[in-house]
Amino acid sequence: MSDLKYLRKQIDDQDEIIMKALEKRLEIARAIGKFKQENKIEITNSNRELEILKRCENYQFSTHIKAIYQSIFSESKKVQTQKYALVGQNINYSLSPTFHKEIVGLDYDIIDTDDFQSVIKSRNFLGINVTIPFKTQAFEAVDELSPEAIKTSGVNTIINRNDKLIGYNTDYLAFKQLLKTFDVNITNKKVIIIGNGATARTVKAALKDHNPKAIINLVRTIRNENEALISQYKDFLDYEVIINTTPYGSASNFQLEPLFDLDDFYQLETVIDVIYQPLNSPLLQSAKSKDECRTINGLYMLIAQAFYADELFLDAKLDPSIIDRVYQKYFQVLPNIVLIGMPYSGKTTIGKLIAKLTDREFIDTDYLLAERGQDLNKILNSGGTIDRFRKYESELIKELSLNQNKVIATGGGSILNPKNVELLKANGVLIWLSPSFENLTNRTDGSRPLAKNTEELEKLYLERLSYYLTAKDIIVHNNGDIEDDAKKILEKYYEYLNN
Repeated sequence: MSDLKYLRKQIDDQDEIIMKALEKRLEIARAIGKFKQENKIEITNSNRELEILKRCENYQFSTHIKAIYQSIFSESKKVQTQKYALVGQNINYSLSPTFHKEIVGLDYDIIDTDDFQSVIKSRNFLGINVTIPFKTQAFEAVDELSPEAIKTSGVNTIINRNDKLIGYNTDYLAFKQLLKTFDVNITNKKVIIIGNGATARTVKAALKDHNPKAIINLVRTIRNENEALISQYKDFLDYEVIINTTPYGSASNFQLEPLFDLDDFYQLETVIDVIYQPLNSPLLQSAKSKDECRTINGLYMLIAQAFYADELFLDAKLDPSIIDRVYQKYFQVLPNIVLIGMPYSGKTTIGKLIAKLTDREFIDTDYLLAERGQDLNKILNSGGTIDRFRKYESELIKELSLNQNKVIATGGGSILNPKNVELLKANGVLIWLSPSFENLTNRTDGSRPLAKNTEELEKLYLERLSYYLTAKDIIVHNNGDIEDDAKKILEKYYEYLNN
């Protein structure tokens, strides 16, 4: 037994030597990887690996040592492949990799983590963007701050330059560019900022450059001067601009109601929400119901932020027109085309054609419900109720609501539930297909359980007419050739987006 202890002690001693050697080897491998990336040299060098494996043949246990070295090569590549990435929590929905690829062809990852400090300590990156909830930690973690990071007390971009972390705030530059591009007049205006976190500080600093008349932060917990509780919003009904800087209503916090009612704001001109998923947050949906009120989501700011970050990542000046080019592309393709309308109005047939014309996925809610055994015919035939069907339909619409760039054909009665309408509008434009009643009756084939004949169809139409009028963003009278109708729908869709 004492011999075994002695042998194990020898292994422990050797393990200590091996671990220290591996630690040193990986440090060197990381330095090599950084040099290769900066000089655009391929990470993998097969010849170099073969040379090392050849040297293994000099040892008694060469086969086993070669196997260990294969693992060492694999782990070395992981530390060598330093990357650009977005670091945050619950951010797998982010479009950031898409936009960095669009702007400069950058390979850009998502690091969805609960442990920001481990990312910083590893320093296994060339550059990162930082989002909620780590922006404050980012500010404290860097070795050096840019002027705008100091001005805003915020960091959302970190560059690893020779193992020195430099913090920037490209959100500040992006928000200033948003105000300029959309010609948002802040001078002498009263502005509400919702929130008091890092993004709120950034927005406030950018606003102050434009000499507003007043800025108030509406918050859940008062921490600073010029803040009031959200519940006190009625004290500021004469304010002209509202900007949400919180994650309320975003994909990870998908609420349907705005934090407060906008109906009584009698001078409201512009509402901005930094959220871009969904494209139409509860705040923006509420603002769109007010005449003469502009709404701006966070898509442009996200793209502009990526542009300024890429300039820092590559240490190069880029053509600023890239921002508008990328924005115009995604502004038009991200919203879902959502078709609403009566049974027999052609939603499925036209929807499939529009999907083909626009290279989008087609989704038919009635078809998906039938696949699940939850279609109306089956429910009614098994003794179930219409209410049960509507419950299943609403659950499905909620599942689909965070999709983007889709064509969605909905059931004829889906718009009877206002929550369904809000969910569909979160990422979609609702297009009411409204053929003449004569055309509807000509298509009646008895297959729809609530509209088996002309009399039932007419009754249903009169019951639902006001709901369609309320829900629709666009109305199209599709009485012609299907291809002509599809083109007409797309024309109205793009016209609506660009208004």
